[in-house]
This record gives sequence, C-alpha cells and structure tokens, in this order.
Amino acid sequence: MASWHATPCIRGRVATEVDVKNGKAVFYLDLSDGQKSRPYDFALPCCAILHAENGEAPVIVIQIETSINSLSESKIFAGYRLLAGGNGICLLSELELLNEPDARFTQDHLLK
Repeated sequence: MASWHATPCIRGRVATEVDVKNGKAVFYLDLSDGQKSRPYDFALPCCAILHAENGEAPVIVIQIETSINSLSESKIFAGYRLLAGGNGICLLSELELLNEPDARFTQDHLLK
C-alpha cells in the first residue's frame, strides 16, 4: 500500500483500447450510435471503498469517465484495481472515495 500513488491510471482524457492493453485503464467505451464520453475531473489514482452486493472492498480507482448516450442520459463509470488482484467496473455512486488508505485497507476487508 505504500506505493498506491504509483498505480498506473488515466488522467485528463478518456481511455483507449491501448490503455486497457497496457494496464492503465480497465475499460474503454464504444462511442458508436451517438454516444459520447469525457473524463471525470478527479485526481487519480484514488483509494476508495467499493460497496458491492457481496460486501465492501478497498480498491484503487484508476479511471473515471462520464458516458452520455444518444438520449443525453449520462452515467459515471469507474475502473478500479482490487487489492487482491483483478479489475472491476462500477458506477461512481458505488464508491466511497478516500484521500488515502484507511483502516479498511487490510486483508480482512478483501472481497472473496
């Protein structure tokens, strides 16, 4: 956890397929059918607590993008790294964003 600030991430732009392949992003949005995407203005990487159906887990957020569909409806998606390994995508509303790791950043709080 001492080096969480060094986690590769996307800043100031939307992710591409190359970013995902290079480990800097978790997803890239298909912008066909009138969809638009823009980066969400937030300092990354960021520690967060994911509130999921099967519990909560500490994560490192590496990407946040606003997606706007052809009906002008928007959703904010976040890409994250699980501390135990792996990636995930969720809505920003499912995350509790933190300034730094807290007591929940331990093995006891990892999702199984």
